[in-house]
Amino acid sequence: KFLDLTHALKQKAAVALDSKESSYDKELHTIKLTFLNMVVGFLAMGSSKAKIALLKNFLHVCEFLGKALVEEKEMLMHLTTVLNEPDWELRASMFRHVPKFSVFLGQESLVVDSLLPIMTEALYD
Repeated sequence: KFLDLTHALKQKAAVALDSKESSYDKELHTIKLTFLNMVVGFLAMGSSKAKIALLKNFLHVCEFLGKALVEEKEMLMHLTTVLNEPDWELRASMFRHVPKFSVFLGQESLVVDSLLPIMTEALYD
């Protein structure tokens, strides 16, 4: 009976631990999505100087969000909207920092493949 009781207690503890982990994962995903929406809104509405500061730290943003979420939400495509800005410093900052993000995503990334034509066109502008 003692062995049966300890086995049952271990199973209850394992179930409780699994539910805590899934709850943690859900909360973390919610926080990441909220943060992602804030960054996307900031890219659309922020000042040029603030966007330059974000570009300098965008690799950290990508690392926090994770590769899967960055690719799924096409974060770099949102980032390319800064190439439409008239501020040359902002555009230059984009060109300076894009290689870091590309390395983060890897050569196999579809986002990186679609980013090259956009960057090439922006060079002509």
